[in-house]
Amino acid sequence: MQESSWRKTVELFGQDDDATQQVALFPDELAPTSVGVEEFPVVRVRLSPMALRRPRQWGACWLGCELWEQLGLGEFWRDKLPPNRGGTRWDQILQTLVLYRLIDPGSEWRLHRH
Repeated sequence: MQESSWRKTVELFGQDDDATQQVALFPDELAPTSVGVEEFPVVRVRLSPMALRRPRQWGACWLGCELWEQLGLGEFWRDKLPPNRGGTRWDQILQTLVLYRLIDPGSEWRLHRH
C-alpha cells in the first residue's frame, strides 16, 4: 500500500526533445528491492539530506500582479504615470509599493532595505 503511494512516474527529457524515458521515483529507504518487477527503471531519491534554506514566497507576488492586470490598474497607471526622461517606470514602482503593502503590510522603507 505504501509502496503504491510512492509510485510516481516522471518523464526525463534526453538531449532530443522527442526522446523521453519514464522512471519510477522512490525515497531511498522505500525503493523496491526485487529486480525485474518494475515496468520502469527505479530512481532512488535521498530525502534526508534535503533541506529548505532561505525560501522565497512567489505565489502572493504572482497573484498580486495578476490581480493588478485583471483590474486594469497597469493600463490605467501607465497612461497617468509615463516614464521620465531617465527611463524610470513610475507605474511599475507604484505597482511594487502597492503589492508590497498588500502582501506584507509595513513601511515602504523596509522594502528599500531588503
